[in-house]
This record gives sequence, structure tokens and C-alpha cells, in this order.
Amino acid sequence: MPGISTDTTLLCRLIALLAVFAGAVLVAPVHSATTASALLHSHRAIYRVELARADSDTGLRSARGVMVVEWKEGCRDWTLEQGLRVVFTPREGDVVSAETRYAGREAKNGSEFRFKFMNVRDGTVLDLRRGYAVKDGSGAGTI
Repeated sequence: MPGISTDTTLLCRLIALLAVFAGAVLVAPVHSATTASALLHSHRAIYRVELARADSDTGLRSARGVMVVEWKEGCRDWTLEQGLRVVFTPREGDVVSAETRYAGREAKNGSEFRFKFMNVRDGTVLDLRRGYAVKDGSGAGTI
């Protein structure tokens, strides 16, 4: 990213990694549909994200944004949508907008899982990943 140090680029990657990790934890398979229904409820949360302190050697003045997480129970599946948008203001150079979006769906019986992950910087899609996995009655799976 022009105008932003390598440390700040690392910070952008760490935020994206945290968003993916949060999504992976939330969609981790639950062994029993009864247990899942007892523990998980549809939920939507909006969080303000702000860098509390920026060391002078990072080249970063501030980072502010918002994270939205939505977890929904459907008739046959669970869905998760998560978005993280952060605006990085460097000490020198142009402001950078970074966004990470994740959407996943898992069948309640654990038989299939789909996901889509997108990483966007200043309106340009840098990375787009999709995945699909199925499991047959024996527990064997295919990706």
C-alpha cells in the first residue's frame, strides 16, 4: 500500500485473519442438532473498531471501522455473515479503506458447508475465495 509502512500492511492482514478466525469459530461444526439448538440463537451484532494506540514506528495515525456479525438459524441450516470495514489513516500518504466479508452456510446435520470470503481494498477486490464441502452418511467428505 503506497504511503503505509510494512507494519501497517501487516496490521491489515492481521485484521483480515482475525475476521476469518472469528467466522471459522462461529461456524465450527456442532456434533448434535439438539446441542446446537440449545446453545445457538439467531443474533446480529454491530461493533465499532478503533485502534487504541499507534506506535510512531508503524507509520499509522489511526484505524477506525465497524464489524457486523449476523448468525441465523434456518429450517435446515445455520448461516453466518460477517463484515469488517476499517479506514487506515497513515501519518503520511493516502487514507486506505480495507474490507473483509465472509458468508457461510452449514446444514444442521453437518452434511454440507459452503463459504465465500472476499478481501477488498479501496473498492478493489484483492482476494475472493469460495468453498463447498459435503459429507456422506458414513462421515466421509469431499471438498
